Amino acid sequence: MFQTNFAKYNSTKELYNERKKKYWLLFFIFTVIFAFIILFQVGILIEYSSRKEFYIDHYINDIFEGPNALASANQYYSGNLIGYTFVTIISISMFIWHVVSLYRIKKFQDFSAYSFILSRIYLGIVILQVITLIFSGISYFRFFSWDLNRILRIFLTLFFIIAYFSTWQFLCNRVIRVFYALKIDIAQRNISTDPFANSLQSFFNNQFGQGLKNNESTKNDQSQTPIIMAAENEETNKIDYAAKLNGLSKEQLVIMAQKLNIYGAEEFSREDLISKIIAIFKERENKLNKPNAAPEVEKNDEKTEEEN
Repeated sequence: MFQTNFAKYNSTKELYNERKKKYWLLFFIFTVIFAFIILFQVGILIEYSSRKEFYIDHYINDIFEGPNALASANQYYSGNLIGYTFVTIISISMFIWHVVSLYRIKKFQDFSAYSFILSRIYLGIVILQVITLIFSGISYFRFFSWDLNRILRIFLTLFFIIAYFSTWQFLCNRVIRVFYALKIDIAQRNISTDPFANSLQSFFNNQFGQGLKNNESTKNDQSQTPIIMAAENEETNKIDYAAKLNGLSKEQLVIMAQKLNIYGAEEFSREDLISKIIAIFKERENKLNKPNAAPEVEKNDEKTEEEN
């Protein structure tokens, strides 16, 4: 289902049309589970809000003591209710975002069009819940027999973690990665036939490759170093990296970033890729220019000695 011979496809649309039934079934299963989680959360919230007196009475009897027990119980209940309401609203918003992402998949006929940010939010929530379970230990599963809300929330937490790995991480997310890998492969095949991208790659290679050669040659001819470096620096300063990189697609930027050993390049946004690539090029410029600063200083020192 996930093994793909990328050479067979010239666009993501071809792969989409071939496997859309299988892949949409996986996303449909995840959507049903997601909807169940939302409905379950809403049901828990309704149960908690409709049994206010029941929970406050038990909070007074089993948790809080003393003359301020009633006030403390009310405050505790109100805080829980606000927190549960906020989490439910966030969950509903995420589900709407999920539906919009599904629409984008259908519109572009590309499963990699699913929101990258939303998929990372899923992962962040799961990591947070797993960390909570680990550090809470057995105490996380302690509850009063009357606290139905707590029991239901423990069940929902465990269900969400299991559902995430069984449906999203191991199925839907793999589909997205297949399509993204195909886009990278197509970009790699096309980059050699793209005059602009090819010339840009050659420009960067020549820029720094020739710079290293110039640095070696200047050791044998230091008298010409200031003139050569002044010309090179003047030319380098005119380079508008952002303008050149903005002309590339995200897939081409990912390929360039991978060649520059930028870890996790496929997970960055287009803007982040451009900024990171520019930062590397400028850092290399600085390294190329630094070794040539010494001859100018020595030359100035010689002039000073002659004047003295």
